[in-house]
Amino acid sequence: MKKSVLKKIPYLNADEKDREFLMLYGHLYLAKPECLVAEGQKILLVNIYEREQLLKGNMIPMYRVFEGKKEFITEITALSQWTLHTLNHLIYDGRERPNIVFRKKCEENIVKRFFREGKTKKRALDIFHREQEKIKKRERLERKRKKEKINKHLFAKVKPFSPAFLGWLDDQAMYDSQYIFYDYSRKKHISCVCTHCRAEFELDRSIPRHNQTGTCPVCKRPAIFKAKGKMKCGRITDWGEAVKLERIEKGILLRHIYLRKSYKINKPETWTTTANEDYRVILEENGNVKYYEYYYSQQQKKWKQIYLRQDYYYSGHMPYTVIKYNCLKNMPGVLYMRNLKKCLKGTAFQYSGLNLYAEKYRNGVILVKRYLETYLESPQLEYFIKARLYRISDELILGRINRYVNLYGKGMKEILGISKEEIRMLQKYDLGSKYVELFQKLREYKISLGETEKRNFLNIYGMNDTLLEKIALLGICTPVSMRKITSYIANQLERSQECRGYRLDCDLPELSGKEQHLYKNTAKDWVDYITWAEKLGHDIKSRAVLFPKKLKKAHDQMYKEYQEFQKKEERKKLRKMRNTVNKIFKEEGAWLEGQIENKDYLFAVPKKWQDLRQEGDVLGHCVGSYVEHIAQKHCSVYFIRRKEKPEMPFYTVELQNGKVVQCQGKGRCVPTEEVRGFLDYAEKKLQALKTDAEKAA
Repeated sequence: MKKSVLKKIPYLNADEKDREFLMLYGHLYLAKPECLVAEGQKILLVNIYEREQLLKGNMIPMYRVFEGKKEFITEITALSQWTLHTLNHLIYDGRERPNIVFRKKCEENIVKRFFREGKTKKRALDIFHREQEKIKKRERLERKRKKEKINKHLFAKVKPFSPAFLGWLDDQAMYDSQYIFYDYSRKKHISCVCTHCRAEFELDRSIPRHNQTGTCPVCKRPAIFKAKGKMKCGRITDWGEAVKLERIEKGILLRHIYLRKSYKINKPETWTTTANEDYRVILEENGNVKYYEYYYSQQQKKWKQIYLRQDYYYSGHMPYTVIKYNCLKNMPGVLYMRNLKKCLKGTAFQYSGLNLYAEKYRNGVILVKRYLETYLESPQLEYFIKARLYRISDELILGRINRYVNLYGKGMKEILGISKEEIRMLQKYDLGSKYVELFQKLREYKISLGETEKRNFLNIYGMNDTLLEKIALLGICTPVSMRKITSYIANQLERSQECRGYRLDCDLPELSGKEQHLYKNTAKDWVDYITWAEKLGHDIKSRAVLFPKKLKKAHDQMYKEYQEFQKKEERKKLRKMRNTVNKIFKEEGAWLEGQIENKDYLFAVPKKWQDLRQEGDVLGHCVGSYVEHIAQKHCSVYFIRRKEKPEMPFYTVELQNGKVVQCQGKGRCVPTEEVRGFLDYAEKKLQALKTDAEKAA
């Protein structure tokens, strides 16, 4: 039915009898039908009038429903709009059916005769609603049939997996699924069998260790030793995922394969590998993405277009599908590379560098679809891959690259904003974007460090802008001075026997979380100490002032002096800041109270600024001086409490830009493993709550 033709049909206005009828009986809607001929076909026009409008004197129908044998359309007169929704959908008021009524029996008969049910005792409106639902159902089935036809045609040329590809799945996609089974004995040599090459051999009794990694002496592949006697069940099962790319008419087809490899302990020379293609993705060159799932039913098996949720765990898939790689939507898996060059040639992805990226992570899981999408959005990904900057490439793919990388720059030097020597350092050690930030900050503050020192500074102190800025402002920005400051911090920790003293030029081992925490806190204490000394008028260029023999003692003494200074010189300013802090605490407490807690601990907001001073006095740290920082929103301070003692100070937490800067307990002790775990949870939860609060505002 053409809307241009239907518009010309004049309105059928209601009359006073219709108005009086609705006033008397209280129905919400009144229906008046007409039989017409339009475009050579017989149609039923049902005019719907609203009670409130009729009482106001508006006699024009609210809806005009034009119904044919195979289609219908509704005009919303007040809006001059057209819709394909059913009448039920338009005026449903929460009851079982809309409160619509015909005033005359003959009007009901018009509807019945149109649908050739003149002798039925059914209500005319029920027949009308039923016919509309039939048309809708017919349209849905037709759309489904067309979509299935399109899908069938789309995948008609997609061939089953070849034996060579199936062999690759077993050999390479499940590369890490290899074991050496052995029977433990007290003999000098132990009998072993490799699950990959099926070779039987003997090893010295000292070599095999249950669940330890070794190498098969025959096939030279890494394998995990398994003592048969220590296996609780008679089977080992491993899972994996693989992705194969193919060219189709509309773009690139990503075929996702879910793998299952099972071994019997008693028969390690035989195994079962199951490969199921469960999802397909069509990635068009314009960025459009379509997802398809292999659909099973009693009647048939077919590919069905679906919507994949971002964070949903799809049954049957490995936990890392969601936990590590965000979701199945990114098509994680080991990429089949033998047809890659041919598949991407002549497409927008020809120079994406996917082959180099996959070669780097050979036999490892990569996010194939996410990689190709990122390349379309940020072609600079090709530069990073070809420059062997894989860490930065991963950050770009996962959306974790920082703002110091200029993706709109031309050439690698402009994109990274660092020197050629520093770029070569990134390549040499495969460093991430946080090192780009460090290099830029060092140049900004005119601090010169060697290659090893730059890496060690970031590993020890993190991206400590405050420490770097303080060194620059003090005017002691020579290489010797920088080394002297970091060596001093290391000496302080070594003398107090809290941890080992690491210098910037030493071979740095893997630091524990506790050691990193101590170094960051000590650096923070030194910066606070120097800041207070400068405000109090001390000679900060004096070696005795810059590097006191006992930093902790000097820090506490300087803090007391600074408190006295605040009382005398900044009372008015401090009063205003305290009021601001109290207001901040009140606002944060309103939406944060009781939101972050577990069975043992809770995350609390201070009620007033005096709580900070009380917290510092009990736990022995300087949080009482943070009123200015909090008022200026440079940081946020929260309390961690035990649930059984909610009023007793336990740990104090400082956050900057939503990240935990420091957490100290009594005597500046570092948090325990349990508290550190709760702290990680609280940090993520707090960010989510702040985001929700900002959206609501």
